[in-house]
Amino acid sequence: MMGRRARLTGAAAVLVGLGPCAVVEGFGGVPCCGSAVRGAPLWGRLGLGMRQRATGLKAAGGAPTDAGLPPTTAESLPRGRLAAYFQMCRLENLPAAYLFVLAGAAVSGGAGTALLSPHLQLVALCTTLITVTSMVSNDYFDYRVGTDSPDLDKGNVISQGQLSLEEAKAFVSRLYASLLLLICLVQDTSARLLLMGGSISTFLYTKHLKPITLVKNVAVAFVCSLAPLVGGLAVPGAELSAAVWQGLPACTFLGILHREVLMDIPDEPADRGSGIRTLPVVFGAQRAAAFSCAVATAMSMLVSHMALGRGLLEDLAAGGGIRARGLLALRLLAGILGSGRMAFRAWKVRQAQDPAKEAHRAIEESAKTFPLVLLAFL
Repeated sequence: MMGRRARLTGAAAVLVGLGPCAVVEGFGGVPCCGSAVRGAPLWGRLGLGMRQRATGLKAAGGAPTDAGLPPTTAESLPRGRLAAYFQMCRLENLPAAYLFVLAGAAVSGGAGTALLSPHLQLVALCTTLITVTSMVSNDYFDYRVGTDSPDLDKGNVISQGQLSLEEAKAFVSRLYASLLLLICLVQDTSARLLLMGGSISTFLYTKHLKPITLVKNVAVAFVCSLAPLVGGLAVPGAELSAAVWQGLPACTFLGILHREVLMDIPDEPADRGSGIRTLPVVFGAQRAAAFSCAVATAMSMLVSHMALGRGLLEDLAAGGGIRARGLLALRLLAGILGSGRMAFRAWKVRQAQDPAKEAHRAIEESAKTFPLVLLAFL
């Protein structure tokens, strides 16, 4: 266990060393943790409902610029700015972010009051705040580079004129400063470094990886997979078992990758017009859906392997009792139903005459079926 924690600490330290507290250019400096923070992180959607497109962040001259963007003056804004801020935060995604952390804590042995401990709740708060900040920064940059326009994205409050660029910049800067301050309060060194490393990794995603085919999807899935691992590390004295060290993060990675690819299918016309080379743009919606189906199938196989492995060990330890076998059956059923349904929906997208419409349905349903996959590890 200690060896695993040491390896995690070392890996996270490498991530943090890539660019400590340095983020996307253009948000303005906000002092935090001893350095100037400029920008916003992107924990990466946690796989739920966010539209991120592969775009470059610089204008022709090299530095970001507001020139040529549609005007969003303060005089043209409605009075209800608070509602616009909430819309940017995509608060409906926060329960899933919290669930990922809680699942990691539960699998690592946390129960009862341990799941309500202030330290675990602080880690969950950091994770949800990373999620919120990623939503805001995505809207900001998509508008700046012209990916989101009033015609292309009705959900971007900046493109709809409800907030100005300056207001969005100030909002995300304050959110990010608060996030870094909260990360500094996390007691466990490994968890703290992973949270910071995830933020730095998402900066690299936003700055360099979004234009690269598939790499952007893999980057988002990787960062999301850190959430259950951080939750497991947040439980004091918990054993870092194979389920929380390998199985749960791996399934989270595959589940988010599956969803990420599907989410690019409805965006294919806009991405193609913007020169963004997503999988649907390069290979077509049907092949992208087939790839998503293969990823979900791999997740189903991994769930079966991990649940069987854990269940058999528990069954032997308990002397082969009915209760142990029953728990194994329930875990297997939940995991296979959830992952199998996700694979089936992706295959339906491949077969559909209107892949974009079917992809929307698959994306919405995955928000309900993916929690079943998490149950396989409890």
